[in-house]
Amino acid sequence: MNSVLIRVPLLPLGLGQWRLVEATPGGDGLLQIQGEMPQGERWQFRPGEFVEYDTRTFADGTSGLAATRIAVPEYRQYRITHAVCGILLGPFIGVYFFKVFFLYIFFGNWSVAVALVSGGVVMGVCSYLWGERAWTYTSEWVRRWWPLYIWS
Repeated sequence: MNSVLIRVPLLPLGLGQWRLVEATPGGDGLLQIQGEMPQGERWQFRPGEFVEYDTRTFADGTSGLAATRIAVPEYRQYRITHAVCGILLGPFIGVYFFKVFFLYIFFGNWSVAVALVSGGVVMGVCSYLWGERAWTYTSEWVRRWWPLYIWS
């Protein structure tokens, strides 16, 4: 199997330090980190983990592959599951916020349909792209706005 060189961020993050390590293709656009972590060093991603990557220009002016986030083999299925849950929950959130903000202007059958569709699409896309963060943001919004407006 062909190996490639990829840079892995060193911990603590924010110092801009990277370690050049070998990685092997893991399928689905992922790389698996190879080698051993030197004693006294801490990498953001450990040997054996699958990571997503992109091309970056580093502080020394060179460019190359950089590990950006961990990705388990089930990661893509995890994102699809989040998207489906977002599509199922999104319409309820859409109708609620639509009623809260536009109740006194208009609230007919067509507006409910618009709220259902837009809530489902927005929550589905956000859940797919952001995963767990979309649900964190949603729960913060619900906690903030829910007590202020009660369904009538």
